[in-house]
Amino acid sequence: SLVYFAVKNDRKSDFASGFGDKMAVVELEGVILDAKEFAKQLKKYDDDSSIKAIIIRIESPGGGAAASQEMYQAVKRIRDKKKKPIITGIM
Repeated sequence: SLVYFAVKNDRKSDFASGFGDKMAVVELEGVILDAKEFAKQLKKYDDDSSIKAIIIRIESPGGGAAASQEMYQAVKRIRDKKKKPIITGIM
């Protein structure tokens, strides 16, 4: 697969973990061809009430329109439904 997703383990994804709130980091690298793994990771963090925000780090030249639209819908669903902040950085 040309798309690489990495999710930092809880120790590395914690922000101010001494205070109890955590931020999750989802990394998207390579050509965007499929949204399934990305959506799966977002759902995992969406369901975790200890995660207060999600950071998406994108390092990609682009990819398929359909997969990108599915990713957008997954992010929008979390933002609208749970009101969980999602921060995206494009490298």
